[in-house]
Amino acid sequence: MKTGQEPIMDTPESIDTHNDDSTHLNNLEIKNLLYGIFNGGINLKFMLSQVLSKLEDLEQLFVKMNLPVSKNVDAQFLEKFPINSPDELKHIEECILGNELDFGLKLEMYIKTIGGSSFKNHVIRVLSRFITDEYATKCSWSGRGKGKLTTIRDTCLIKIIRRILQKCYDPQINTDFEFEKIVVGWLKYSVSRYNKSKPQKFEK
Repeated sequence: MKTGQEPIMDTPESIDTHNDDSTHLNNLEIKNLLYGIFNGGINLKFMLSQVLSKLEDLEQLFVKMNLPVSKNVDAQFLEKFPINSPDELKHIEECILGNELDFGLKLEMYIKTIGGSSFKNHVIRVLSRFITDEYATKCSWSGRGKGKLTTIRDTCLIKIIRRILQKCYDPQINTDFEFEKIVVGWLKYSVSRYNKSKPQKFEK
């Protein structure tokens, strides 16, 4: 600094101008951000409108096919599955018999929406959703077998699964005998499925 010269200081006017520029820049960034959110919201609204339109078409198709609409299935219903103990199965049986909150209708709709490439595949997929492999190892069709806790042949759940799935496929391939054979086979291999699902123990 040269002798005799006053140090250059920011005047209030220069400070205000500097702050105005900074505020203006921040406001511009905020405006751009809000515009991006708004634009994204418009696009999302358009996509949702398309999805809702497709759902309405599907609902009309379900009505024509005499299928129940999926809105009857709720989180509280789905939380009851898969069944992992005799007590849980007993609770499901009570819900079916009491038709708690239209339980029978929800059950029918859920079974149909699970779907399958064939009668056998559909039965297996439904059983896998409704009963854990762990509990399946303790179940049998007729009650015979060591360590079996549950006979599922006469349960309301199995009867409903059979009745609903038999409606979905040709009578020549969805007989009671075929259904029983599929369920017995699924139960038979539950032990190997359950063992495969366990975490593997590695020796040190």
